[in-house]
Amino acid sequence: MLLQIVVIYLITAISAEEYKLEFAQIIGRHGDRSPGFTYPNNPANSYWKQGPLQLTQLGMKQHYELGQYFKGRYQGFTSPHYFHQEIYIYSSNEDRLIESALSDMAGWFPPSDWQVFEKGLNWQPIPVHITSISQDSLQVDWRGCKEWMKINQTVTSSPEYIAKINEARPMMAYIANHTGVEVNFFTNFGGFADLFLCEKCHNITLPKWFTNGVNYDQLQEFSLYAQVNKFYTEEEQIIAGGPLFKMIRDNIVNKTKGYPTTAKNIIIYSGHDTTIIQLTKLMGVYNNIVVPYAAALLIEVYSDAVNDLYIKLSYRNESHSDPHVLQMPSCGFKEYCPIGSYLDLTKNKVISLKELNAICEY
Repeated sequence: MLLQIVVIYLITAISAEEYKLEFAQIIGRHGDRSPGFTYPNNPANSYWKQGPLQLTQLGMKQHYELGQYFKGRYQGFTSPHYFHQEIYIYSSNEDRLIESALSDMAGWFPPSDWQVFEKGLNWQPIPVHITSISQDSLQVDWRGCKEWMKINQTVTSSPEYIAKINEARPMMAYIANHTGVEVNFFTNFGGFADLFLCEKCHNITLPKWFTNGVNYDQLQEFSLYAQVNKFYTEEEQIIAGGPLFKMIRDNIVNKTKGYPTTAKNIIIYSGHDTTIIQLTKLMGVYNNIVVPYAAALLIEVYSDAVNDLYIKLSYRNESHSDPHVLQMPSCGFKEYCPIGSYLDLTKNKVISLKELNAICEY
């Protein structure tokens, strides 16, 4: 009887155990942006004042609100005031990524008391760090990699992929007929899908020829299929996302061993939808759903009552709800994956920039 009581007590204690946040890395997609592709007779071409692939005011608002969310989520883990020792932001050298990160910080760390430098201005400058192209682990040139091209050629010549192209041919021909632009599944078909997605997000009336003859959801499905299959094999995923994943894992290892990291508490990476696809595929938690604007993947380190360390993965893909917990199949679908298991399971899914340059023959 006494033994049963002790066992019940231990089970209760373990189940009620609280985990303490030790370190966080956030990988985000930029906010709403203008399309990168259009066609000559598109009546909406004049709508986009800043030109192609630029963050819109809606995108700025999305990331401002995301920053406010993180301010609440990490209250007590980061200071109410911005301190450069606590948080560090990386971005590739693209306007929409940099502006998204700046908008995050505007929502997260508005100045108060001693940080106010202009009365009435509820903003302060917070640095976003840009890496050089040759040292950019956040966005490598995987499309120009000879090894990736060789592997992807095998993927796109498979019977399944060819069947998908054939399924899309009537839609491609219809779009080409009404736009005067030749449509190719590999090059600009996704650009058309993105164009009409952008216009729909901004409540722009879509052309009658489009609404009458194109299934919008099916168009987006074709586009997602083509995008995801750029990272169909693990080799493709490592080429595209391995350098960033190495950086993330190295930060985890350094933090747990007490070695210096670029920030004590949180590191942020401002990236693309493909950035999140690559990382979630490498960890076996991709959900096969379009990555929305201002989505965020959270990779957090927690400790338990006896100072054992764990990795918790979360994904915020809805702006008005808490992140969804992601559970790695290879870690037994645990919410908190023991850090040793996590590092062991992912050790072969990274690559250095030096190794990448060698196999890609840039």
